[in-house]
Amino acid sequence: MESMKQDQANAILSFLDRPLFSGSRINWQVVILCLIVLALVFTRLGDLGNRAYSHDESTHAWEAWKLLTGQGYRHDPVYHGPFLYHLNAFVYFLLGVNDVTARVGAALFAVAAVLLVWPLRRWLGRAGALAAMFLLTISPTMMYRGRFLRHDIFVIVPAMVMVVCFLHYLEDRKEQWLYIIAAALAVGFCGKANAYIYGAIFGSFWALYLLVQWMRTRRPLRELPAFDLVMLLGTLALPLVSPVLLKVLKFNPTDYSPAGLPRIRITLLVMLAMSAVLGIWWKRKVWLISAGIYYPIFILLYTTLLTNARGLESGFMGMLGYWLAQQGVARGGQPPYYYVFLLTVYEFLPVLLSGLAALYYLVTRGGKKRLETSARRKEQPAEPPSAPVVPLLLYWVLMNAIIFTWTGEKMPWQMLHLVLPLGLLGGWFFGQVWESTDWRRLLQRGAAQALVLLPVGLFSLLVLMGTTWGAARPFGGMALDQLRRTLLWLLSLVLLLIAVGFMYRYGRRLGFGGWRRVVLAVLFVALTAATVRFAWMVTFINPNYATEFLVFAAATPDTAMVRDELEEMSRRLIGSEQLRIAYDNESQQPFFWYLRDRDAVTFFTGDSGLSGDPHVVIIGPENEGKMKSQLTGRYLRRDYRLIWWPDESVYRNLTPSKLWSDLRDPARRKYWWDILWFRKYPQSTTAWPLVHKFALYVRRDIATQLWDLGSEVAGPGIELPEDEYEKARVQVTALTSWGSYGSGPGQMDDPKGIAVDGAGNVYVADSYNHRVLVFDEQGDFLRQWGSQGNAPGQFQEPWGIAVDGEGNVYVADTWNHRIQKFDVLGRFLVQWGVFGDTTGVLGDTEMLYGPRDVVVDGEGNVLVSDTGNKRLLKFTSEGRFTRQVGGAGSLNGQFREPVGLAVDGAGNVYVADTWNQRVQKFDATLNFVSQWPVVGWEGEGVTNKPYLAVDSGENVYVTGPDYHWVVKYDGSGKVLAVWGQYGADPSSMNMPSGIAIDGADNIYVLDSANHRVLKFAPLQ
Repeated sequence: MESMKQDQANAILSFLDRPLFSGSRINWQVVILCLIVLALVFTRLGDLGNRAYSHDESTHAWEAWKLLTGQGYRHDPVYHGPFLYHLNAFVYFLLGVNDVTARVGAALFAVAAVLLVWPLRRWLGRAGALAAMFLLTISPTMMYRGRFLRHDIFVIVPAMVMVVCFLHYLEDRKEQWLYIIAAALAVGFCGKANAYIYGAIFGSFWALYLLVQWMRTRRPLRELPAFDLVMLLGTLALPLVSPVLLKVLKFNPTDYSPAGLPRIRITLLVMLAMSAVLGIWWKRKVWLISAGIYYPIFILLYTTLLTNARGLESGFMGMLGYWLAQQGVARGGQPPYYYVFLLTVYEFLPVLLSGLAALYYLVTRGGKKRLETSARRKEQPAEPPSAPVVPLLLYWVLMNAIIFTWTGEKMPWQMLHLVLPLGLLGGWFFGQVWESTDWRRLLQRGAAQALVLLPVGLFSLLVLMGTTWGAARPFGGMALDQLRRTLLWLLSLVLLLIAVGFMYRYGRRLGFGGWRRVVLAVLFVALTAATVRFAWMVTFINPNYATEFLVFAAATPDTAMVRDELEEMSRRLIGSEQLRIAYDNESQQPFFWYLRDRDAVTFFTGDSGLSGDPHVVIIGPENEGKMKSQLTGRYLRRDYRLIWWPDESVYRNLTPSKLWSDLRDPARRKYWWDILWFRKYPQSTTAWPLVHKFALYVRRDIATQLWDLGSEVAGPGIELPEDEYEKARVQVTALTSWGSYGSGPGQMDDPKGIAVDGAGNVYVADSYNHRVLVFDEQGDFLRQWGSQGNAPGQFQEPWGIAVDGEGNVYVADTWNHRIQKFDVLGRFLVQWGVFGDTTGVLGDTEMLYGPRDVVVDGEGNVLVSDTGNKRLLKFTSEGRFTRQVGGAGSLNGQFREPVGLAVDGAGNVYVADTWNQRVQKFDATLNFVSQWPVVGWEGEGVTNKPYLAVDSGENVYVTGPDYHWVVKYDGSGKVLAVWGQYGADPSSMNMPSGIAIDGADNIYVLDSANHRVLKFAPLQ
C-alpha cells in the first residue's frame, strides 16, 4: 500500500519534470516558468507610457532628472528615500529621459520582486513557488502599482532578498547570507519608511522564533542561527530608532534648528555607539563586514554621494520622524476597513488561498499530517526543510493586518506590501494541494465532468435566485417581459436539477476529499479569470480613471492631453520663436516634468503674479481667481481636470446591516454590480465629484491661427478685436491706505460697503465685525458703533452704507434683512424691512431678502438693492415705500443678483446687475434707459459682489472682486481705464468691493480681503 502511494506521488510530481516533447530536455516546469516570466515582463514593461504622470510620479521623475542634469538633489523625507532618485538618474543616463524610461527602473524591480519567489522553491515547493509567482504576476495591485514610479517597489525587492537569505542562513549558516541581508537592509531603508515596518515584522518574528527554539532546546543562544539574524537586524537598525527615543523624551526628531541639531546628533552618536558595541560583542568580524556594507550604501545615498551633509540627519532621523508625524495627520482619512475593502475588490484570490492555507496549516499541525504523496525529488533530502517559512508568512500577514489597520495614512499603494505575503502564502497552499492530489485518479472517477457540472449548477442557482427575488417575479403575468422571466426561471430550475443529479452521481465516486479539490479547482479557475480581468482593466484600460479604487490622487488624462496640445502648438505656430508657457504652483505637478526641457517656461504663484508676456498660461482655481484681471480679454480659456480621487461614498460608512439591506434591494444590487464588475457609476467621469481642476489660457493671437482650438475663435487668419480692457489698463498707486485685520478700533474684517460725506469723512460697513467705522479723509479713526445682533443699532453682516446731505447714515443690515438709519454720531433713528422671499417677482414692499447696498439721491430718496428678491426699491428718508422695479430675469429692467448702486448728478441710477454681467442705467423715476456689458462678473460666488460709484463727470466706476481691479466707464459704457491686480501693495488689491468718490473726485476703494481702505487721486 505504501509503495502504491509512493508511486502515485512520483507520478504526480513527475509532471513538472516530464519533457514537453519526446527526447526534449525542456520539461513542463521550464515551460510554465517561462510563460510566467513572459507574462510578467509584458505586464510590467509593456506600454509604460499609457498613464499620465500623477503628482507623486512627476515629482519623483523630475527630481531624478535634476540629479542627472547637475541641478542637485537633497533628501527630503516628504518625498521618501533617495534610492529611487539615484536609480532613475542612472536609468536616464543609460536610456535617455522620457515618460517611458522614467518608469523602467520601477518596472524592472516589479519583475524582480516576483522572480525572487523562485529561490524560495525549496521551502514553498516547486509547485508552490510557481503558484506564488503566478498569483503575484496576475495580481491587480502588483501589476498596476508595480508600473508606478513610487518608492514601495524599492522596499519590496530588498524584503524578498532578505527572506531568501533568512531561510538559507537558518539551514547552512553561511556568513555570505548575512552580508547580503545587510546590503538589502540598507537599500530598503533608503527606499521608504515602510522598511521600518518590514524591520519590525522580521525582527520581532526572529526574536520570537529564537525564544521558542531556546525554550525547546535550552542550547546557548550563540549556537542558534536565529540569534545571528536578531543581532544583525537589531544592531544595524538600532540607530534608526533614535526618533522614537526623542519622541519619548518629548523632543521633535525633525527639528534641525540650532537648538535641535545638537540634540539629534548626540542621540544619534549614542545609538551608533551602542549598536557598534553590541555588534562587536556578537561577532566582531561579521558585524564589521556587515556594517562596512550597510553604512556606505546608506550614507552615500542619503548624502547624494557626499554632497549633502544634512542628509545624515534627514536619513537617520527624518525618515522615521516624518512618518511618525504623518500618522497623526491621517492623510487620506480612510476608514479602518479600507484595506479589507480593496483586498475584497481586487485580491480575493490570494486572500481566499491564504485563509485556506492558515486553516490547513493549523489542522495538519504545520503539514506534518499531510499525505505521504508530498515526497520530493530524489536529489532533495527526505526530511522537509527546517526553516519556518509558513510561520513566517502567517506572522507577516497577521502583522501587516494589524500595522496597516493601525496606521493613520491609508493609501492604495500600500496594498503592495499587503499582497506580497498573501501571494506567497496562497502559493504555498496551492502547492500543498497539488502535491497531495492524485489528479489522474480523480479524472478517472469523473472529476472532469464535475468540473463542468459545478459551475453550471452554481450559475443556474444564481439565475434562479435572481429571478425569484428580483424586482419582477416569475409567473407575474402574460406580458412578454413577464413570460420571458418565467421561462428563465423554469430553465434555470431544470438545469439546476439536472446538474445536481449528475453531481450526486459523480460525487459518490469522487468522495468528500475529491469534491473538495473539485470545488477548489473551480473556484481557482473562476477567480483567476476574474483577477486577470480586473488586473487588465486597471492596468491597461482604466489606468487614468478614478473609477478604479486603486487609482488615488492620480493625474487625469487631461494633463497628458494638454502636454500633447502644447507640443503641437509649438510645432505649428511659433517657428523660430519658442512657445512661452507659464504654469503656477497649483498645477506644477505634473507640468514641471512635462515642460522640463523647455527654456521659455516660467513659474509663478498667486502672490508673485504673471511676469513677461506668455503665450500660454496653466493655472489652478485659486490662483485663477487672483489673476483674472491679467488673463481675461487677452486669452481664451479652457477648463481641464488635474487630479481626481475614487468616489469614496461607495465604501464609506459601510456596516453589515447596510450591506445586507443593499443585497436585498434589487436597485442597490445593480448599483454594486455595475461598480464592482464594470466600474460603472451613476455619474459620468465628466461630472466626477472628487476632482481638482486647472485652466489653460491661450493668447488670442495664438488661438486665431489654430482652427481646431475650439469654437471660441472664428478661424485661422481672422484678427480678433483688440481687448479694450487691456488697452485701457493704467498703473495707479494709492495716495494712502489704512486698516488692518482685526476687531480693534480702526481694524476691519472683510469690510464691504463704503461712503463719503460732504466733509470728506469716510464711513465703512465693517461686515464681519458687525459694525460701522468712521475715519477722516486721511484715514484717522474717529468713531464706531454697532455690534452683532438684531436689536436696533445692532447688525448681522452689514454690506452697504450711504450718507445723505444732512449727515444721516443708512446701513443695509444685510442678514437682518432691513435698513437702519442713524444720525451723524451713530444714534439709532429708524429702521424698516422684514425678511421675506418674493421668489423673484415684484411683490410685498415690506419684505427684504439680503439687501446688499443702499444709496441716497439728490432729493433725499433712499434706494435699496433687494438682492435676494432681484429688485430695486425706492423709499423716502423715513422708510416709506414709493416705487420698485426689476424682478428676476435678463430682459431690460430685470435683474439677476443686483448689488452695487450709484446715483449721478442728474438723478440717474446705475445698478450692478451682477449675474447678468452688466450695468443697467435708470432715470430718476426708475425707468430703464440703457445698459452695457461688464467683464469680470462671471462668477456667481459669494465674493463676487461688485459696487459702483459716479464722479463729477458722470463717469461710472465699477469694482471687480474676482479680478481684483477697478474699471472706469463713461456714461455710455465705454472703457476709459482699468487698474489693479492681485496683491497687497499700494497698486494692488484683493477682492475689492465697496467704492466711493468724494467731492474732489478722490476715489476710495474698500480692499476687502486685505482689510483696508485705498485712497486714489482723481483719475484723468
